[in-house]
Amino acid sequence: MQCKNLFTFRNGIQEFIESLNDENLKEKLEIALDGRGAFRRFKNVLFDYSKERNGSNSEIKIKKAVLEWCKENEIEYEEEAK
Repeated sequence: MQCKNLFTFRNGIQEFIESLNDENLKEKLEIALDGRGAFRRFKNVLFDYSKERNGSNSEIKIKKAVLEWCKENEIEYEEEAK
């Protein structure tokens, strides 16, 4: 997935983090966003968290949640070709 407006997406990510109740997850996500490769690390933290909580198919669940969140916040995105 590639976001078409990085600034809007980055601000949205911060809002998403602030909306979480799990302080441990919030801290991990904040750390992940620091520096180069931030989105990859952010995604990995979410995947690991989801696997711990939900077991199998967590990647699909996270992707659906992220896409739904982008739509709700009017953030344009496009799927990356595999």
